[in-house]
Amino acid sequence: MTTKSMIDKKLNIRFENGTTASGKMAIKTTNLSNVKLNAT
Repeated sequence: MTTKSMIDKKLNIRFENGTTASGKMAIKTTNLSNVKLNAT
């Protein structure tokens, strides 16, 4: 549960910070993390 919360917070920060700088990279990172979260 703690790991999921940490990843969720990191995803949120990355998405907000990434979309402004490089939206494509942010989306790719989010997709990768999402797949890992789903698999776990």
